[in-house]
Amino acid sequence: NNVDGFIPCLSSGEGEKLSDRDWQKIIETVCNATTKPVLVGILRNTERDIFALIKKANWLPCEGIVIPTLYDSEERNLKFIERACNVSKKSIIVYNTEKHPFGSVEVIKRIDMVPNVVAIKDSSMDMIFFKKLLALKRQGKLHMSIFQGMEHLLLSSDGCDGYILSLLNTEPKLCATIFKKTNAQNNGKIHKV
Repeated sequence: NNVDGFIPCLSSGEGEKLSDRDWQKIIETVCNATTKPVLVGILRNTERDIFALIKKANWLPCEGIVIPTLYDSEERNLKFIERACNVSKKSIIVYNTEKHPFGSVEVIKRIDMVPNVVAIKDSSMDMIFFKKLLALKRQGKLHMSIFQGMEHLLLSSDGCDGYILSLLNTEPKLCATIFKKTNAQNNGKIHKV
């Protein structure tokens, strides 16, 4: 009971290495093994390949998808996310990667208005940016959920909506404890993810 859902096929090493067939088998297996929400990790290097898997995910029994930022340009990433929302029938979590991170809160505010986008997994390692997102959320200027994606930043991530990280695979209880303790110091408010 230390996790609220599952995101198979993301960046713990397996996501971009899987064949499309194995990717689908894993998603179906996880969805059939749990009653908790399952969001599908989609890691590919091109929009064409990502959109092909989004189309498959539309027909799988998952609740949503997680897609990475692909480009060095924030504007290109925004347009990519908008196109992905036109393809997907599911909720979308944007994976703000360390390789192609967003750094502008103004662009994130625009992404927040894109239909289907429900959250951001921030793995940018830019805590100033992360704290700006949290401040916008507290002010009611950002509606999407904000998840920390880097293990070494957990103790500095109070106020976020939760964690999406590899450590949850092996230490879910530890992650839940850290989340509760860091968020208990945030005005006594704990967010359920």
